[in-house]
Amino acid sequence: MLCFIDMNNAVSVRISTVLSGMINIYVQTAFVTDMPILCKVMNERDTVKKTLSVIGNDFDMIALSLGRLKT
Repeated sequence: MLCFIDMNNAVSVRISTVLSGMINIYVQTAFVTDMPILCKVMNERDTVKKTLSVIGNDFDMIALSLGRLKT
């Protein structure tokens, strides 16, 4: 499980992978906990890039090195 924390906006993003290769993203804020959000996913061989927009806070092109996703 990977975790990104934006200390400036107090937003944490937890990213967990499932066996099927799907990626679940949950956002935790001071007001909402474990809120699934919509994301655009672009698959490459060794990385998955996500563009996240959470309650007005932009996480621009977070590059995640998850290793090779088996599909």
